[in-house]
Amino acid sequence: MNFELPPISGDQVRTLLHTLGISSGLAMFGRLAWHTTQVRAKKRRFFGWELLFEVPMAVFCGAAALGMSSVLGLEGMKQVGFISIMSYLGPGAIEHLFWRLVERAGIGPVDRGDKPKRD
Repeated sequence: MNFELPPISGDQVRTLLHTLGISSGLAMFGRLAWHTTQVRAKKRRFFGWELLFEVPMAVFCGAAALGMSSVLGLEGMKQVGFISIMSYLGPGAIEHLFWRLVERAGIGPVDRGDKPKRD
């Protein structure tokens, strides 16, 4: 199969990078709030390896929350709040919301393995 992509303009690339940058920045604030909560609970030191590992987690959470916010039709400050909250809650909340959206869309039967099967 030969796939031909349409030409991409510089404005489209700039818009994409701008959107991903903003969502990642918002996600960094969300993950920093989570990290601070863990520090206050004496589960982590503030400057430690855990803080370094929050950076890729924030980028992932920001990108995933950005996609979900567009599916939900959120714009403006609602989208900003959604990205920050989902990043604070982390990947578990993102996965849970993803499966809820799949179930609501009726794409197919979803077996996540967390519920006992009934006969």
